[in-house]
Amino acid sequence: MDEVLSRIFLEVEYIMLGDININMLNPKLKETRTFLDIVKDDRINCLNNMISALFNFHAPLQLVTLKRKKSPYIIPTVKIMSKLKKKAYRKYLKTRSNSSREHYVDIRNLLEKAIKSERAAYMKFEIRKCKNDSKQKWKKLIEWDINSGSHSGDHGLSHLGWDVNELN
Repeated sequence: MDEVLSRIFLEVEYIMLGDININMLNPKLKETRTFLDIVKDDRINCLNNMISALFNFHAPLQLVTLKRKKSPYIIPTVKIMSKLKKKAYRKYLKTRSNSSREHYVDIRNLLEKAIKSERAAYMKFEIRKCKNDSKQKWKKLIEWDINSGSHSGDHGLSHLGWDVNELN
């Protein structure tokens, strides 16, 4: 069952409002003013249909497939810290002051450490759930792809405080 769920990708629908050509949209909006003599409920339905048609033409609904699963170790605290990091970065871009840059760098480093520690805690918890079943432990490690090139450096078994012999 887990293998099936790991292959399911998240699909998100969105509208690219930035791609709307205002010069082409304005004349079409002016054409929509002919509905003023209709009954109120019909007017609302008519307006809704016209706006939907305009959006479908100028900014069609697009479907995007996110191929990366959500990380289970990203907890609400980390999400809040991520929002604070984005806010600090935007402030730094606006002001370009050294103090706002230092604040951004501090939050960025703190967030990175928090993510690493949450990831390590999650992995230790999952490995401990396997108890003495080394086959399950190694299956988890392969699933997490710990020693691949993208996770080199701090993300190996030494970062988690594990010895390979302990896992067997």
